[in-house]
Amino acid sequence: MDRIEESLAAAEEAVQIRRDLVAIRPERYLGVLAASLDNVADGASKLGRLTEALRTIDEVVQIRRALATADARAALPDLVLSVHTMADLMARLNRHAEARQLFDDLQIEHGQDNWTHGIVVLERAWWHGLDGNIAAAIADAGNALQLLEADPVRQADVRRLLRTMRRADPTRFDAAWPPRHGDQPAWLRHLEPNPSIDEVIHDWMECARTGTLADEQAFLVRHGELLSDEAEAAFDRLIDANPGHAGLRSHQIIIRSARSGDVAQAYAQYTEQMWSDEVSTALASWIAAVSHDDLRRRLAEDEAHLLSDEAAAQCDAMIAGAPPMPETLWRIGLLAICRSDGETNAFTILTDRDAVWAMPDRSSLTAYQLACWAWRACEPDSNQTIPRPTSSIQ
Repeated sequence: MDRIEESLAAAEEAVQIRRDLVAIRPERYLGVLAASLDNVADGASKLGRLTEALRTIDEVVQIRRALATADARAALPDLVLSVHTMADLMARLNRHAEARQLFDDLQIEHGQDNWTHGIVVLERAWWHGLDGNIAAAIADAGNALQLLEADPVRQADVRRLLRTMRRADPTRFDAAWPPRHGDQPAWLRHLEPNPSIDEVIHDWMECARTGTLADEQAFLVRHGELLSDEAEAAFDRLIDANPGHAGLRSHQIIIRSARSGDVAQAYAQYTEQMWSDEVSTALASWIAAVSHDDLRRRLAEDEAHLLSDEAAAQCDAMIAGAPPMPETLWRIGLLAICRSDGETNAFTILTDRDAVWAMPDRSSLTAYQLACWAWRACEPDSNQTIPRPTSSIQ
């Protein structure tokens, strides 16, 4: 107890110093003050001084609420943790309805997009779980999984919460699982690692690293255990531990595809997706080119991707809705002419403006008009009348 009181005294002294700094540079020190106040609230709570702790954490919440209003991405994760602490203190003071209202208010304030909404719902799921409300925790966790689909790190947090609750009390957890959700996913049914499955996955990933696609496809055919529920659960655990590992994710997609079809079909789809991704990268590089020489160099280096049918389809998709910026549109048109009439004819328009306004007998008139229309967008004073192109750039 003496050590807690000493730590609390030091935290209170730090708060006073930071209040002085906030008076001078609030934009720099408000967050630091909130962290120091957090320490004070924690110390007061451990000493049983709940009302004092609640008063202090309320100030933390107000500070972090203001910071989150200015920059939700940066400040909201800290704010939801403080609200969780405040809700815990209110519950300990038998103010349960107010505790629940804290999260409801936060959801209204930060429900503008999926990510901010998901951050609030995820923290409320943790709070419900620790409070023993398993059904509410499962409901919130299920929503958070969908809302945070683009955030693999926090999706891993959601699955970690659900695994923790089921591992602690499988019977109660299973009874609270909503029938509308169907069967529990493999990563919930198979909570404990299977060393033999993990070893096979490791060997398969090593085969992918050192061998060819044919090698890893053959490995998967030989090891049917990789198509089991246990293997899918193992992949989820590995991805949760390594959320930035692209190889794990891509091979999990192969597994799921193979389970619903067959291995050959799964690899055909994977190869097609790899090609599409490579083309997207090549097009982004082409559009970002900073000079005519740079355009020529990129075309020479990546002709197979840039002049492919897939590139034409992706360019078509770019202009199907609202047209891109003129410089981007012009590059799309130039690439279409490279595809239909060859690089030499296409790059003529870079040095001969008059060629742009001509209407030669080209095999890809729509593509040529597309490039012309982009030039006109760059030169709004021109008197030339160029038809707006259709979305096709065949």
